[in-house]
Amino acid sequence: MMATRPYATKAWQVLTHIARQPGRANLHPLLTPRAEDRNELVVLVTGDRGLAGAYNSNIVRFALQRFGKREIPVSFIAVGRKGRDLLLRRHLPVMAEFSNLPPDPTFVDVSAIGRLAVDEFLSGKVDRVHLVYTHFVNMVKQEPQTKQLLPLEFESGETRVASFKENAKRECRGCLSL
Repeated sequence: MMATRPYATKAWQVLTHIARQPGRANLHPLLTPRAEDRNELVVLVTGDRGLAGAYNSNIVRFALQRFGKREIPVSFIAVGRKGRDLLLRRHLPVMAEFSNLPPDPTFVDVSAIGRLAVDEFLSGKVDRVHLVYTHFVNMVKQEPQTKQLLPLEFESGETRVASFKENAKRECRGCLSL
């Protein structure tokens, strides 16, 4: 996972540079913000199995705190059996579920998840797509995170630098201070 971070960081930089160009709404429909939010979609990533302590319940609780009391309808794509089960137990709308993915999923394994989210956005059925996942800090600590996927949302330069420094401090316990 740590080896993919430089690639992911560079890909994000290229994407944000392109999307910040004048007339970005005309560049691609995935960059176009909607006038109003009528529906939202949350892609919730959990585990397929238990015996992970409070990992699965913590991420679902985090998602429900963020999206459970919205005034607009929110539907879910559950990635992982435990998340699906917890959402259904709470009678929340699960649009689709993807479980029993391999430990090291390939693009082919997860492309259907992305395709479904993009299709829902492009068809106008949802106005925002969010990803709820855990940020790996170390073997003992994984922090719940949310990121708006569609339409693409950008941080200001100062926010991005502050976020980078905070993440670096968390990941580098015992290293020289930044």
